[in-house]
Amino acid sequence: MNRDATHADALAQLDAYIARPTPKLAGTDRGQLVRALAVRIQQMQDTLAVLYARAITDADGLSESRSEAELARHRKRIELHVGLARVLMRPPGDDPVAELQALLDAGVDRAGAKTTGWLTYGLKKRRKEYIDLAPVSVLVGTWNVAGRLPSSSLNAWLFGKPGPDDAPPSVSAPDAAPPSFPPRLPSFSHVFDAAGTTPLLDAAATPPESPAATAPITIPLPATPGPAAAAAKPVPDLSTPPPLPPRPPAPPADIIVLGFQEADTSTETYIAHDPATVTGFRERIARALGPHLERQYGIAVTKQLVGLVIVVLVHDRIAAHVTDIETATVGCGIMGLLGNKGAVAVRLKVHDTRLCFVNCHLAADADQWARRNSDVNEIRRRLWFRRSDGRPTPDPAYDEDETAVVWLGDMNYRLTGTQERVAQHVQNGNLPLLLQTDQLKQTMLKGDAFVGFEEANIEFVPTYKYDVGTSRFDTSEKKRTPAWCDRVLWRHPGPGATRSSRYTSHMKYLDSDHKPVSALLSVDVGVIDPDRLAVVTRDVLREHDRWENTLIPEASVTPQVVDFGTVRFMSEASQTVELVNTGKIPFAWHFVPRDGSGPLAGIGVAWCTAEPQRGVLEPGDRKSITFSVYVPPPLAVLFNAAETPSMSEIFILRLHQGRDFFIAAEGSWQRTCLARSLVDLAASTGPSRTTPPSAGPLASAVPPELDALTQFLRDHATHPASPVDVADLVAPTAPVSESAVQSVLDALDTHRAVPADADPRAVFRALATVLEYLPAALIRSGAAQDRVLAAAAGAGAVEDDPAAAALEAAVSELDATHRASLLVLLAACVALADADVARVGDAMPAHVTRAAAEARIADLLGPLVMRWSAVGDAGGGGIGTPPTVLGGMGSVPTSAASSPVAASKKVRSKIAARQRAFVLLVRGFRATSP
Repeated sequence: MNRDATHADALAQLDAYIARPTPKLAGTDRGQLVRALAVRIQQMQDTLAVLYARAITDADGLSESRSEAELARHRKRIELHVGLARVLMRPPGDDPVAELQALLDAGVDRAGAKTTGWLTYGLKKRRKEYIDLAPVSVLVGTWNVAGRLPSSSLNAWLFGKPGPDDAPPSVSAPDAAPPSFPPRLPSFSHVFDAAGTTPLLDAAATPPESPAATAPITIPLPATPGPAAAAAKPVPDLSTPPPLPPRPPAPPADIIVLGFQEADTSTETYIAHDPATVTGFRERIARALGPHLERQYGIAVTKQLVGLVIVVLVHDRIAAHVTDIETATVGCGIMGLLGNKGAVAVRLKVHDTRLCFVNCHLAADADQWARRNSDVNEIRRRLWFRRSDGRPTPDPAYDEDETAVVWLGDMNYRLTGTQERVAQHVQNGNLPLLLQTDQLKQTMLKGDAFVGFEEANIEFVPTYKYDVGTSRFDTSEKKRTPAWCDRVLWRHPGPGATRSSRYTSHMKYLDSDHKPVSALLSVDVGVIDPDRLAVVTRDVLREHDRWENTLIPEASVTPQVVDFGTVRFMSEASQTVELVNTGKIPFAWHFVPRDGSGPLAGIGVAWCTAEPQRGVLEPGDRKSITFSVYVPPPLAVLFNAAETPSMSEIFILRLHQGRDFFIAAEGSWQRTCLARSLVDLAASTGPSRTTPPSAGPLASAVPPELDALTQFLRDHATHPASPVDVADLVAPTAPVSESAVQSVLDALDTHRAVPADADPRAVFRALATVLEYLPAALIRSGAAQDRVLAAAAGAGAVEDDPAAAALEAAVSELDATHRASLLVLLAACVALADADVARVGDAMPAHVTRAAAEARIADLLGPLVMRWSAVGDAGGGGIGTPPTVLGGMGSVPTSAASSPVAASKKVRSKIAARQRAFVLLVRGFRATSP
């Protein structure tokens, strides 16, 4: 029998043995089986390489589930063969049946996962060997619409030039056909991983091309006329063909990304979105595209966070290659969390390159330069992507190293100088000179934010601020300095690049104080060659087998103790730890997830985080891991109540098939009066910063911090040098510096007197901050708050007698500390309203001035004093649970029977009820106080 026949016989017995293990090997030589196993394993390795290539390119049209199932089966067969080879190589007499049966029972999930992880890394490392670069055009547009839907066509914005409906009307032309309504833009029906093959555009939802657009144009020839007809009628001249129909517009780009800011400026949008907002923008986009292009684009995703909206459209010529669509939102406005400022992002994969688009709205005002930089870095840190279909995302963190990123939006970076100076330079065409004072350019140059990002040359005039309805710079009293607030930046990790062929503003739009901006980008994406991928996959698997059998990973971590020192509420700090591969082979590493135990387990967030969470290191390479500290309100409540200010967290960094490293993060919590209850503050025997919580009797009826703030406002309400203007106090016309507010809060934490020269606006903002972060509202959510609201609702109109017995009884039922605190707050509000009357004098009737002042104060303080829990309402109207507060309050889940519009109306009603109740409380206090 020849060698091949011997191997074939051995392989046949081997297959029978694996299918049904028997006690003995039926006389087959163990050496023959081992050699046969080597041949079979090599064949199966080659097959597996081809299958991996198929799974990535989906060349054979398999669905994701079928591809994964086939890969799993082949991985299991290889593992069984390898296991059998190892036990057969033991000394004769050992029976491998038991061990083989254990292999069959245990499966190969762990081994398959290991192989897949190594394969992913190996393919990424050698990506250039099987990738070809191809350009994809992306049109990026950003517009702060100031709460208004555009009134004119979006043609100029989308196409970069006037469209058909931008032309003046013609009296002789027939009426234009009405636009299709509702728009026929199809939504994406399915979104698969890279292994999926279903196109993102639903073919059934895409209407067929009209016959007029697809049928060839023919010129009919008349029948041959008779002699009489020829004499009576001249032969038509066919040398000049009739005019051709107008050419349909070309698609502006493969992908269209439009970002809107301040799309909805109503108060209730913080709690629930009105779907009509997004629908309105989609309708206008469809009309601008026109009936021809409308059928060629599909809406990949639409995402909203308060006033931020992003819409991504994909042309059908590239839709089948767009996968893995994910979204994320970050609110960093009020409280550093709400979504009036922040970002909404979309991430997707085009061929084998991941693109990310971040629509942002950063802090306003010229002097908030540092805050804008902080907002950018906060957004980058907190962006966490999720899929709309609920499937897990392998890498949810925001990434700039392996993703082509585009930032767009109202970034609010300003120009240095006065309006007159900037306008003069604009008129003279000195834009390069103006750009030298641009805050964003200087930020990028210093490396404070947007490190590694690029921007096209700016050759258009500033896009902010204009009088609404005109293209004239701001003529109000403030005369704000013009600036390029609306920008488009990009960063491409390579290989390839991102280039811009057009970057301009569109001055024809007059609906907002901003002008829209558009950029036409060409982004290089990687396209996989299946044949070259199969070769690389086979090589990577072989290399992995060699490493796995001969070597183990080695590494060092320095330092292994990260000390943040003093940690303050809502402040950020970071330190780095260096991981070095000191061994001879690459290794994968990751942080072990927390087990959910410990005193902070129920909060759902951690005060210290590490990024990145995982990675792969080559021999000799090193990786800097950033540990960041940030204490949000729910954690601040726990740290304030702790007996000791020490903070500690243990991170476990695990090497794949190697050792664990334990990294300790430590800090010392700086106690604060924020995020502490009124009873806790009233019972404290010393400053909040140095005194631990006390369970003893109350040291004062009113917390000294609240008393100091309200006393300052009462004393300065009628200050002869600078009487307080309530309108400017509640909504400052000029920005209040963060340092001034922090100075007031530091004085409260140390029981020092509020500086006599402090800005009353900063003190009022500090007061609102204390009320905002109380764990339980001043008038608690629940029975106490319901009684106050019910009494206020039954007290008649605001002009009626506010000292209704029911309202007074409801307030008297509050506990002693909350009642006393409410009274001192009402006394300060009365003093502020009366001071406004004295300041205005005879220019307006006293009762009108007083009512206006009370309403302004109530607009802000009413919802804070009577906060309610958005979800569950089990916490007494406190600072909220992590899903509502830390989620940015962009949207609160509503019941299946409650639409977003209904929820929005309910929220509006709740806010109005609390504002009205607070006005009645102020008037009732005035009526009953001596």
